[in-house]
Amino acid sequence: MMFFSEDIIILKALMQEDCVRFYRLHEQYRLSPGQIARSIQKFQAEGVLEYDCDCAKLTCSGREWILKHRKQLFLQPKKREWAKISEEYRPEINIQQYPPIIKEKDLKAIVEDGQ
Repeated sequence: MMFFSEDIIILKALMQEDCVRFYRLHEQYRLSPGQIARSIQKFQAEGVLEYDCDCAKLTCSGREWILKHRKQLFLQPKKREWAKISEEYRPEINIQQYPPIIKEKDLKAIVEDGQ
């Protein structure tokens, strides 16, 4: 199963509190209603949580599920696919358009000569 950042945020909040209100998730973590609804529905289908109109609660089996999957949820390095620049958008750098790098000894010579 693939976990998104909002999944992890919601599961952490549920582990810390008995009942988590959806508006609090939105207000505190800036999650959109779509992110909250997708995560809640996904975990409700897995039997991890149950919810009523505005609040989610972990089930007993949900706590066990989180503990069983804690490595995947909390210890995996996060992939930052959004931070990678596609090859088609990378500009070509033309070294010729930049002035040459002046080394310190050359700079001293230029300053001493007054050029």
